[in-house]
Amino acid sequence: MRKLRILAISWSIAALAVGATWAQDEQTYPSGPDYGDAFELPDISGEFNPMAVSTQDVAYDGNGSVDIPFTINQRATVWVVIYRKGSSETGERGPAGAWLRLEPQDMYIATTPGQVSEAGDGTVTWDGNDWEGNAAGAGDYEFDVVAVNNLDRPVLAGPGAGPSGFTVPNIDTSQDPPEIWVQEYEREVPDRGHKAGDMVRGTLGTDYLANPNAWERWNFDFGFEGARTLGGMRIDDQDREIFWTSNHSGELGGLYKIRINRAAQSWDRVTDFGTDGYSPNANGDRIVEYQPKGDVVFNALWGRQEVPFNAVELRDKTTGEITQAFDITEFYNVTRVDDDGNESVSGAGPAQISVTDDGIWVSSWAHPNILRLDHDGNVMWANRNGDLCGDAISNEEAAAIGALGGSRINNLGVTADKTGNLVFINAGSRAATISALGRDGACAFEIEFPASWGLMRPGGTRFLLLQEDGPYDGLYTRNGIRLETFTYGYGDDETSNPYGPHLLLYTPTALASGKLGADITAILEVAASTPDAYSLGNATPNPFNPSTVIEFTIPDVEAHVKLQVFNAAGQLVATLADQTMTAGKYRADWDARDASGKLVSSGVYYYRMEAGSFVESRAMTFLK
Repeated sequence: MRKLRILAISWSIAALAVGATWAQDEQTYPSGPDYGDAFELPDISGEFNPMAVSTQDVAYDGNGSVDIPFTINQRATVWVVIYRKGSSETGERGPAGAWLRLEPQDMYIATTPGQVSEAGDGTVTWDGNDWEGNAAGAGDYEFDVVAVNNLDRPVLAGPGAGPSGFTVPNIDTSQDPPEIWVQEYEREVPDRGHKAGDMVRGTLGTDYLANPNAWERWNFDFGFEGARTLGGMRIDDQDREIFWTSNHSGELGGLYKIRINRAAQSWDRVTDFGTDGYSPNANGDRIVEYQPKGDVVFNALWGRQEVPFNAVELRDKTTGEITQAFDITEFYNVTRVDDDGNESVSGAGPAQISVTDDGIWVSSWAHPNILRLDHDGNVMWANRNGDLCGDAISNEEAAAIGALGGSRINNLGVTADKTGNLVFINAGSRAATISALGRDGACAFEIEFPASWGLMRPGGTRFLLLQEDGPYDGLYTRNGIRLETFTYGYGDDETSNPYGPHLLLYTPTALASGKLGADITAILEVAASTPDAYSLGNATPNPFNPSTVIEFTIPDVEAHVKLQVFNAAGQLVATLADQTMTAGKYRADWDARDASGKLVSSGVYYYRMEAGSFVESRAMTFLK
């Protein structure tokens, strides 16, 4: 498979870059790279510039190359990922069968090389070939335009998890200012007021360059000694006063429901949940990570019993009862052979989980498989070894590409895009790289970050993709630079360095989708003429189902026209046109689908046209 990588970019304020080196011994695990003086501190903190990207449907007859337009609000690296719609193909695809398609779904065709683009209008050219270099031909295609600003230095958002950083950052935008919650779990340092599992609270909008100590440490110990979690806390999606956490294994292992106590800067157990506030594990199993959604909490259940049982588990938020368990044992079993040649089978995950309205994604640091399930528990696809995205690679293979080898460090994070079209994973074998898997598990592309930004620590980083159509949307990642001192470290040198949080960095990231094929008629020129004025006509029919037509005119020789659809809350739903057009009369068809291709809900929508100084809006109603 053609690998798509971004060239690292350095800035003049950095000293000479120092490459990270790690021992290639199978039994040796890294303490972290040595930056020397190479780390480049962000020059902005507390200010956020979310990425905005839009595109439109494109006519394509399957012959040769095609230009795909887009508009972005800042410079970025842009990829276009192409899929064939209506594919019934299942089974292995990709290098070494790395993509296992278990259900018919959109089929990955190709990704255009990452293209550095400035703010404004641009195009990406797809050569018409699939990932193997063969002509894809005519067909019904869809595409995703993905833009990531890994060109400008990231924003310092606030405190990140430390010292090890397995835990997921939380950002609660329902608070003002939005709160950042990250959790430390590894060691106690009593003389510094730090206990294993303590939470660190920061806020978005704070200038942490000027105020590196503008964070608080809150008490995690809510009624038992030795609280230790590998998953961190997760804020409930329905009640923002409720948090979820775990003691991931052992006698008190299980899922805990706790309520924030702001006066005490701590949490109290919700004792009517489960058994005295927690839903216990069984059989020595491990709950590593979890995500509340709706009436249940989804758990990544790492089976530790003699006969392994690995699952996505659903626990009722009120009672703690396990209501469902989706068996994925076959995907996370490993066979081990001892010195006497005796074989044993054990579970090796799942350890991380991400849940959206469209599916469930799981991964593990002890196994290379990444899975997507639907909400009925059916496995849709699996990404396995073979494409380098999340692969377990040997030390010899790692040495050949200058990466970290070993069989234990695989996928350290899994975070799905809200559309379900991409899932980002951080692979420990290439710690400064985030891989993007496509709709059917294909390794779509990789985002590389300059090493001078600070490599994410191999073996311990998680990240957050915030997508709320708000002012803080983007990708939040942690690195190993201490917030208090802006020096590298994990707290091992307790005499000279504080034992506090690391940096949480913000990178603008966004996705927009479109259709590609011979039958695309999103914008048609009705008549090549020179109308007297701009105009925006009524949607016809209105109300409508399944589609409606909007006519508009352009009087000038050339004008940039933007025609967009918004919901009743004023949120952008779809972009029908965002391009330069010549004088004439046009029609736009809208099929009641949003930018990700999903059918919208019944209701009133507003379409708005902007062209030069002309701005006009009208209403239309979609009825299912």
